Amino acid sequence: MPIYVRCYGPDCKRLVPVSKDRCLCGRKVITAGRNYTVEIGWGARKIKKALGKTSLEYARKIETELKRGRVPESPLTWRQIRYAYVRKLELEKRNKVYVENCRTRLKKFADAWGDDLTASELTPQMIESVKLDLLEKKLTTTTVNRYVAAARAAWNYSVVDDLPSPFRRVRNFREDNEVTEHLSLKQREKLLVAAKRVSQTLYEVVVVAMGTGLRKSEVLNLRRDEVNYDNHSLTTTTKGGRVRTVALSPGVEFVLAAIPDNDTPWFWVSHTGRPYHKDWRRPWDKAKAMAGIPKEFRFHGLRHDFGTRVLAGTSNLRTTQEALGHSDPKTTTRYAHVLTDQLREAANLADPVGVSATPTNP
Repeated sequence: MPIYVRCYGPDCKRLVPVSKDRCLCGRKVITAGRNYTVEIGWGARKIKKALGKTSLEYARKIETELKRGRVPESPLTWRQIRYAYVRKLELEKRNKVYVENCRTRLKKFADAWGDDLTASELTPQMIESVKLDLLEKKLTTTTVNRYVAAARAAWNYSVVDDLPSPFRRVRNFREDNEVTEHLSLKQREKLLVAAKRVSQTLYEVVVVAMGTGLRKSEVLNLRRDEVNYDNHSLTTTTKGGRVRTVALSPGVEFVLAAIPDNDTPWFWVSHTGRPYHKDWRRPWDKAKAMAGIPKEFRFHGLRHDFGTRVLAGTSNLRTTQEALGHSDPKTTTRYAHVLTDQLREAANLADPVGVSATPTNP
């Protein structure tokens, strides 16, 4: 049951055990006249109790009293489970999009079986029922597995070890991870023409997405100081928090350099003076309709299209992995069907009988 003190760094604010001399950010831990927090643990369940600004002696006294206390008799509810897990992610300063996605997914389970459901009442059948409901809403098996993974992680974080986990008997769907979202040359040309007719901003955003393979959030939040015209590259922070460098083609660099200054750090902003959040959806759908692109084609499909073109042009999975910024090479293997298609074309070219020959009975 450790005692924590919050780091005083304005860009840190981590909770640091008083037993340590320094925070992970490198600053020295100051304990005099600080706000203390005591961590209360019952099995695998941990709750942090803020004591406010007090002395270390008083914090140790509270810690001793809590150690003598009993495990609360009230059962653990799903509301407590999901709130505790989301709070953990926030304290760890995880990516905001990731935290929001986890919150949404855990809320979906709460809508299905209620927030007041206790941990002991949860069954594998109830989880399977939610999985089927999500599939009926046209979610992919990969997305459904992510919902279950979030719920499983929340359970493992909050629930005590002596209660069997219902998630142990719940299997993930077998995922078909092959990337099928890509455009033909004619579709790309039509989409660019349609985007320019809708608005210059949409055209610029689509060009950057097509030419770099950046994710939607990385494109919409692109800052001017992230682009280095001398090195023909830009730097971006991935959803995992890594900083990577992306090479710029002459066309993408020309489009970025021609964008007028809007007195903000970003290339594109909405009427609020901040990067686009939902404002881009309507013009994007309009451009797709004008270009004859299927309605189901997502903006993220431009990233898949980029990866498909890179692999088709280089025939190198390692190069494609670096271009897309994948930390795990297994992720890049979803594009391997491109190599399979190329091998099939090569086999057809080397066919000794000829592609136009038809088999005959002996």
